[in-house]
Amino acid sequence: MQFGLKKTASLPKPPELPIKWIEAHFEELHGQWLETLTQKLKYNFEAFSEPQHQMWYGQLKVVVEAGNGTSLRQFFKDDFYECWFNWAKSARADVRELLVNNPILLEGNYG
Repeated sequence: MQFGLKKTASLPKPPELPIKWIEAHFEELHGQWLETLTQKLKYNFEAFSEPQHQMWYGQLKVVVEAGNGTSLRQFFKDDFYECWFNWAKSARADVRELLVNNPILLEGNYG
């Protein structure tokens, strides 16, 4: 439930009835939740230091603010950065804010 509530809160326009939204999107959320668990086990991002997270966030921000889809796709070709980003979308407010303020990330130009 917490995963779903974090997802609704991170949407550009959070739903007025988050529980109903979670119910309607359960299958998709369940898949994302399982993916997050796999990534946590793979890299255990919680164990990394804040300066390391800030470094990765800074690298992502530079690529995003350049607005270059090709560079962004190249960034996400690295499994570590893709996993960190997927973890950070729900774990870090700075990454959620970057998502909201930069449509290039919402458009899926990195996949």
